[in-house]
Amino acid sequence: MRLKSLHIAALALAMAVLSSCEEFQPVFTCKYPDPAVSRVYSESDMTGTKVTIAELKAMYKGKPVEIEDDIYIAGKVTTCDLKGNFYRSFFLQDETSGIEIKIGKYNLYNEYKEGQTIFVRCKGLTVGAYKGMVGLGYRVEDTSSSYETAYIEVQYIVDRSIFRGPEGEKVQPRRLTSASELDKSIGCLVELSGMQYTHHIFFMGYVDYNGNRKDYTNNCYFCDEEGTWEVPTWAMSADKYEEYLRAGTFDAAEVRGTTVGKLFRSGVPFSKVAYSISQYFTFKGKSIQVRTSGYSKWADKDIDPTAGRYQDILKGKTVTMRGVLSTYNGEYQFTINDIDTDFTID
Repeated sequence: MRLKSLHIAALALAMAVLSSCEEFQPVFTCKYPDPAVSRVYSESDMTGTKVTIAELKAMYKGKPVEIEDDIYIAGKVTTCDLKGNFYRSFFLQDETSGIEIKIGKYNLYNEYKEGQTIFVRCKGLTVGAYKGMVGLGYRVEDTSSSYETAYIEVQYIVDRSIFRGPEGEKVQPRRLTSASELDKSIGCLVELSGMQYTHHIFFMGYVDYNGNRKDYTNNCYFCDEEGTWEVPTWAMSADKYEEYLRAGTFDAAEVRGTTVGKLFRSGVPFSKVAYSISQYFTFKGKSIQVRTSGYSKWADKDIDPTAGRYQDILKGKTVTMRGVLSTYNGEYQFTINDIDTDFTID
């Protein structure tokens, strides 16, 4: 009987151990598996014919061109979307020129770092323009669109077209000293010194007359040579825009015969979104439209935080800016990566 009791006890113990093994998982040791190492591509991995970015842009003759030849470009990333002033694209630059790559993804700074070499196989992609600025993207199905290229959103197409090379030092901006150098530097990272503020802005807001959607047919433009709109910020967040409307700052702005301020106070809904603003500067006598997204980290920051009154902002001062030079409807446009490092008062 004693031996039988021992067998029963041993069996019960074994069953308890098995039960505990099923009920409790192994203890987590806080050690994760090592992540897969991303492949770093080089020139030897590319097939086809290499062309410069300038040669690629020269293929555009006024209408979009879908690339049929097996060609590729190589360059370094010059932009970063971490601070929110670039959106779903990055600029690539080689020794000849720079171009926007419309990759159609968010948080690109995690994958395409400033100074990193990128190879782009262009076959199947499209060279086109928007408001005169040539870029590289995918074909547009709607030929009536003002956009001649679309985002390269399909991951399969991204994987077969864009290849990450080694990381490296950031591209040093071209230091331009004359207005004649501007046209030769479109799409490139540049440094402009001695810029002067013009007290002129371009701001486009939207009032929603339907109450449930943004109505892009009812645009209101705020432009004034004397700065009387008192918009001293680089751009405007949604909350700041509402604050300006409530304050009646835009009472003098015409929108189809009435005013934004009066519309707002009368209960007409408006589109509560962030708004880009273009603050105008001059460089060697040429107008430079410095465009800042309302979603940038510095949207509501003053251009000159030391100024006492808006009309005196940067009065008699010059500034230096570093950013990507582009064009928009025949005007020079300028986009900054990070206001904390790319804008200084001389």
